[in-house]
Amino acid sequence: MACQDLRLIEDAGVRAELLYIASSELAVPEATSPIEGRLLHHPGLYWRRGVRRENLDDFEGWDTDDDADDDIWQPFNFILIYRLVTMDEVIDHQIVVSTDTAPGRALFIRRATRALLVVKIWDNTVVARHLSELG
Repeated sequence: MACQDLRLIEDAGVRAELLYIASSELAVPEATSPIEGRLLHHPGLYWRRGVRRENLDDFEGWDTDDDADDDIWQPFNFILIYRLVTMDEVIDHQIVVSTDTAPGRALFIRRATRALLVVKIWDNTVVARHLSELG
């Protein structure tokens, strides 16, 4: 799964950046953009490129012909594939997004079904291979 994919990324800085994006910036995309969208032919799966929202302008202006070999181990060369967690996963893994623990009240899980789970991390070569298989 995604943990195994993350271990295969040689650069610790790239791993850290992808973890930051996964923990801080993932959301169910409302529309497709240059850095995120829904996976066609796979309802319920979403993709997100390893680019912070604040760096979107820099990413869009990036020239693919300049120093391509130097950019192999950069976060933007990776795609996070993710989905909403299931209620079974919430229960099995005790996922708590927010809780109400007021004295004398039961513990409630709120909005846990909006929690996201990264299932794969693909580099650009894997993405290209999948795109070529589609058609």
